[in-house]
Formats: sequence, structure tokens, C-alpha cells
Amino acid sequence: MTDFDPNITRGAVIQYYDSVVREVEEEGQSSERAYGGVVRMAKGKMLETIARHMTAVAWRELGGDFARLSLRHSKLKIPIRREYVEGLPPEIAEHIRTNIEEYAYRCGVDLHVCIDENLVLGIECKAYAENAMMKRILVDFQFMKSMLPDMHCMLIQLES
Repeated sequence: MTDFDPNITRGAVIQYYDSVVREVEEEGQSSERAYGGVVRMAKGKMLETIARHMTAVAWRELGGDFARLSLRHSKLKIPIRREYVEGLPPEIAEHIRTNIEEYAYRCGVDLHVCIDENLVLGIECKAYAENAMMKRILVDFQFMKSMLPDMHCMLIQLES
């Protein structure tokens, strides 16, 4: 279950979760790598897959046309704010204005849900998220919403 499947059911997603959790526990105990790292990586990939499939389930239940829906993992280019540049010393501001394309923050979350090619929902998936990760997620969502104020944000997290 790795690709987007418009016919996926809730039950199939639950079965997928159960099988991955069972397998990852066994793999984590038998691996030469650190148990926590193996488990966290596998659960992170699993969450992204589940997010894709739950998006499909929700879209189907809403009666959406799958030709309009696309799921991506990409970055948004957030430009530096001109008001900020104008407040800098003149020589620095001029350098930035001359090289403005280099002064942008590339921001993105795990899954960008687009309808008619418009980003409507950003989903971040975390098997585990502590305070520093939460702050980073919130900052990224804030940057994204500065460009797309109507976009919705979602965090899917297994544990904290």
C-alpha cells in the first residue's frame, strides 16, 4: 500500500496499519541498527501512506472527482518580505534586491493536497514529535499560510 488508491477503504487502511506495526516491531528487535530509529523511520513512512489513503477515503466520501485531486510532496518558495529588506542598512538591502531570487525560504510539509492544482491542505506526518519539532511544524505552516491564507493545516502524529 504505497501508491494513491482511489478505491481504498477505511478497513484496508486499518489492516495496513496493523501489519506495519507488527512487522516493524519484529524488524526493530532483529536489526543491527538502533531499535528506536528503525521503528520511527518505518512508522513515519507508514503515516505518509496512511495520510494519502485517508485523503482518498475522505475525497470519495465527499463525492469528489478524483481527476481534480492531486497529492504532492514539494516545496513552496516563500520570498523574503520587502518590508524587512527596506529596514536593513542600504548596502545590504541593495545586495538583497539585486539577488532577490536567492533570498527565499523553501518550505513544505510531507503531503500537499491539491484540488484543481490549488494547494488546499498541508499534512505533516510524525511518528513522534517533541516540542522543537512542533515549533518547526508550526513555523512552516505559518510561512505556507502567509502565501496561501485559505490553506488548511494538519498534523498526523502517533505519539508525543
